Amino acid sequence: MKVLFNASNVVKGGAIQAAVNFILSTIKNESEVKWFYILSKEVECELEQLNVYIINFIVINKSPSKDKGERNKITQYEEIVAPNVVFTLFGPAYVKFKSHHISGFANGWVTHSTLQTFLNTYQNNYLKIFQSILKYIFYAYHIRKADAWIFETETARTGFIKRLAVPRSRTYVVPNTCIDFGGDFEKQEAVFVNGVELHYKSNLFLALAANYPHKNISTLLKAVSYLVKEGDFCNFKLILTLEETDYNREFKDYIIDNELNEYIINIGKVNIAELPSLYSVVRCSILPSFIETFSAIYPESFSTSTPIITTNANFAKEICQNAAIYIDPKDPVNIAKAMREIVNNRELFLCLTNNGKKQFDKINSPSTKFQQYLSVIFDELV
Repeated sequence: MKVLFNASNVVKGGAIQAAVNFILSTIKNESEVKWFYILSKEVECELEQLNVYIINFIVINKSPSKDKGERNKITQYEEIVAPNVVFTLFGPAYVKFKSHHISGFANGWVTHSTLQTFLNTYQNNYLKIFQSILKYIFYAYHIRKADAWIFETETARTGFIKRLAVPRSRTYVVPNTCIDFGGDFEKQEAVFVNGVELHYKSNLFLALAANYPHKNISTLLKAVSYLVKEGDFCNFKLILTLEETDYNREFKDYIIDNELNEYIINIGKVNIAELPSLYSVVRCSILPSFIETFSAIYPESFSTSTPIITTNANFAKEICQNAAIYIDPKDPVNIAKAMREIVNNRELFLCLTNNGKKQFDKINSPSTKFQQYLSVIFDELV
């Protein structure tokens, strides 16, 4: 059986890691499937960083949502391959495939956002809210063109069925996972990541995120500013992983004006190969997002004995349960107090790490997740 794996629209964030994990699984797991691949240049770059080489693939250099030539390139490759099924890891694909098309979908804006989510994210800027709603209607229109859909949580699946009026029999849930950090993983005193020396004793809070509005980085910076001005908790650093252009354009001036340079380090985009080193010196992950589906940061933190501070919302509680400190993402003081508590309260720290290990035991391994994807593909071809 021939399966065409489509990751042409995966360009940043955790989706790149998920695409790489899937491709690694196609190499490691033997099956009767012959795999063909459509990759974005970003996914191809990550594979090269990991010294992973595949055959039977093409690379899409521009977003298929905006470039007709790239969409034509995709459909032409489909004709050449003549697959039994196309599997798009994260839709919409923006291409109407002739083959049976199964699409993953992990856009919480479409599946389980509320009006309050938009108001919080865009700070009551009604023009941006209107533009965003139009964008997600556009996404919904295109994702509806697939023949079956895979979601990471039941929350996302239920919302999709209700909002897009699709039959439940055409939908599946395959929970997210993370890279394998290995059985010998342990915290380190110091490491270099992207040329920056990081120390565990610095009490590092990791905000592992690309610069999406819903990641709420500006409120996180306000929490740091509050802690510095209070003056009773200054032994910490916040690690950002933003592209330099985003950092300079949107956050650098605020950091300088509020004299936060000593407390905030932007190490730039982190490659998958660097994640074990990064987590080995992190005291706590912090994710005050206004919306997520199933962020890989949750299982990554569980797996590496890293407590989590995250949003008090169902999308987080469904995954983290009692393995996180929950905060109001709109309230920088609430976030700041949680940061201080995670460092000062050793008993809480140990409780969260132990609960995280228990949660991780419930989460798919990459191999199990891949087998569940295969089961969906085979089910859809019956």
